[in-house]
Parts: sequence; C-alpha cells; structure tokens
Amino acid sequence: MFSFDMDGFFVNWIDSVAAALGVDPALARAANAVHNFPQALGLTKSQMWRAVDEQGTAIWENMGIHEDAFSVFEEARALHGDRVDIITAPNSPSSCAGKALWVNKHLDDVKNLDIIQLSRNKWRLAGPGRYLFDDSPTGCRDWESHPRVVPGGTAVLVPRVGAPGRAEALDRIRHIIREAV
Repeated sequence: MFSFDMDGFFVNWIDSVAAALGVDPALARAANAVHNFPQALGLTKSQMWRAVDEQGTAIWENMGIHEDAFSVFEEARALHGDRVDIITAPNSPSSCAGKALWVNKHLDDVKNLDIIQLSRNKWRLAGPGRYLFDDSPTGCRDWESHPRVVPGGTAVLVPRVGAPGRAEALDRIRHIIREAV
C-alpha cells in the first residue's frame, strides 16, 4: 500500500494560505521550505489557522498542484490502483469538506481512492510492505520507528518545494512504485 501526504507534497496549500494571509507567496514558500512557516511570517499557529478558517472550504478546494509530485501520485494510481491512498490532516474545521471538493475536482475515478483524515497519527497505518511519501520529518520518522508500529514500513521524506533534494526524493518514489509492480 502506498500512502501519499496531500498538503505540501502534491497540493500547493502554501500559496492558498499566503493569499489568505495577504503574504507574498515567494516569502511564504521560502518559509515553508524550512518547516517554520508561521514563525517566519511573524505569526503564531493559531493566528495562521484563524485566517485559514475564515476562508471556509474555498481555500482547500482551490489549492494548486505541485506537478512534480502530482505526476508521481498519478503514476502510482495507474500502476497500483486501489493500493494507493491519500493521507491528509484535518487542519481546520473546513479542511475535510474542502479537500474532498479538491479531490473530486482534480482526480479522475475516485471511487476506489481512500482519503484518510489523520493528523499526527499517520504511523497507525504503517507496517510491513506499506509506504509513506510525506514532507513531514516527524510523520516519516514515526512511520518507521514509532513504538507501536509493526516494523517493516518505509517512509520517504520529500523536501518541500524550494528545498534541496526534492527531485531526488521523487525519483526514489518513482523507483519504488515501479519496482513494486
């Protein structure tokens, strides 16, 4: 089974959040590349999420796509069908509904696609033969070594857009999904 993180990995939530905050998208992308987005913008997490929540489902439904990672996700779906799922965090009250709208807008044939709403507990899906492709160091570390995980899962940390090593990580994922056929 292949689990793909949604936000920040193949969906460009950062530009949507930047627009909601009235922040220059280039500044937001630079801050996001080093995993300290709210702090780099001089905000607390609660201030950021309050601004996001004020946008309702639209902020989530209208997020752009990171084509480099989205093409890997689509290749995995073509090769592995219902063995591919999306893991996404329910970050705000409107995110679940908004992300469902995004999926229906951008993905063909979603009837066999599981969209799993987890936040910090992605490790609950880990185990032998399971893969996680994520931009979160914590999510990847927990996938492979959380004390309650059955060993054998593999996580690939994909640097965020603008950070070094992103192309190499996506190439590694392509190799994994092609070898698993």
